[in-house]
Amino acid sequence: RHQRGVVGERQTLTDELTSQSEVTAGPGQVVRLSTRRSRQFEVEVRAVAADGVVTAARARFDRHQVEQTKDGATTTKPSPLQGQTYDIRAEGDALVAVHADGSAVTPAEQAALTADLGRAIGRVPPLAVLLHSRAWTRGEPVELTPAELTDAFGHNPMMPPVAGTALLVGAADGVATFEFDLQLARDDADGRAESTMRLAVKLDVARARPLEQRLTGTLGGKVAGMPSTGTVAGTITYGYAVSR
Repeated sequence: RHQRGVVGERQTLTDELTSQSEVTAGPGQVVRLSTRRSRQFEVEVRAVAADGVVTAARARFDRHQVEQTKDGATTTKPSPLQGQTYDIRAEGDALVAVHADGSAVTPAEQAALTADLGRAIGRVPPLAVLLHSRAWTRGEPVELTPAELTDAFGHNPMMPPVAGTALLVGAADGVATFEFDLQLARDDADGRAESTMRLAVKLDVARARPLEQRLTGTLGGKVAGMPSTGTVAGTITYGYAVSR
C-alpha cells in the first residue's frame, strides 16, 4: 500500500539544506564556500487516479532560492519558481504545467517543476515504493539493490548512489523512523568525488506519507579539478491539511 492522494488536501513542504566546503585552489589558496538552499511551497491536490496516485495539482512557491557565500561575500539566486503558482497535470511520464492564469511556463520553470514535483505527481513517490516493498524488521539493516538506489535516491545525476542500506529504527505513536546510509560517487575528467549521506525519515504509518526528512553527510574529491572537502546538513518538514 502506498500514500493515497486526497482531492482538496494541501501539502506544505519546508526545506533548508546547507553545505560547507573548502576548495584548495593552489598552494596556500583555500576558498571557503557556504551554500544554503531554502524552499517553502504548497501543493493542493486537484485530481487522483483510481489507484490513489495524484494526477493533477496546483503548486504555490512562496520561497525557492539558493544563497552562496564565498570567502565572506554572499549572493542570492532565486529559482524561476519563486513567487509563482502553477496548475500541473501528469501526462504519461511527463508533467504539463501552466501558470495559474493559464499562461505558458518557460523551459527553466518546466525543468525546475519536474525536479521538485516530477516524483510526486503522476507516480507513486519512489521512497514510498521502497518503504512498502518489503516487511521490515526493527534493527536489521537491509542492503539496497542498484535498482532501489537509483529509483529512490538517484535524482541527483551529479552524484549517483553506488551503495546503501536501509534500517527500520523503530515505530511509536503511529510514526515509523527509517535511516538510510548511502555512499555516492562520481568519476569524470576532474577525478573522483565521493560522499557519504545519512537520511533519517519519519513516516506517518496510517497514511503512508513522510512527516520529516533529515540529511547529514560529508563530501570529498575534486571540484573543477581542485581538491575539496565539505559537509551537508538539511531538514525537510511536511504538513497536511484539507481545504474547506
